[in-house]
Amino acid sequence: MQTVYRYWALLVFLAVVVQVAFAGFGAFGVANDVADGKSKQRVLRTLGLLGLVIVQVLLAWFGEEIPVIGALHPVNAFLIFGFSGWLAMTAWRGEPTLARPPGAV
Repeated sequence: MQTVYRYWALLVFLAVVVQVAFAGFGAFGVANDVADGKSKQRVLRTLGLLGLVIVQVLLAWFGEEIPVIGALHPVNAFLIFGFSGWLAMTAWRGEPTLARPPGAV
C-alpha cells in the first residue's frame, strides 16, 4: 500500500506542475491578445470558473459545520462541471461570430 501511495503522491505532484505550466502558458498567451475584446471575455469567464472553484472549497469547509451549506457542495460541483465543459466546447469550436454582409469593412 505504501508503494501505491508513493506513486500517487508523485502523480499528484506532477499534475500540479503541469497545471501551473498550462496556467502560465494560458495567462501569457492571453496577455499577448489583450487588445482583442474576445480575450477579455475569456479572461472573465475563466475568472468566473476560478470563483466557482473557490466557492466549492468554501462550501466543503463550512459544510462540515453547517449541513445546509454542505448540501450546496454537489450543486456547485455540477455548475463547475457544466461551466468548464461549456468553456472547453467554445474553446474547441470557436465562439460564434456575426456574419458580415458582403462589401462591409
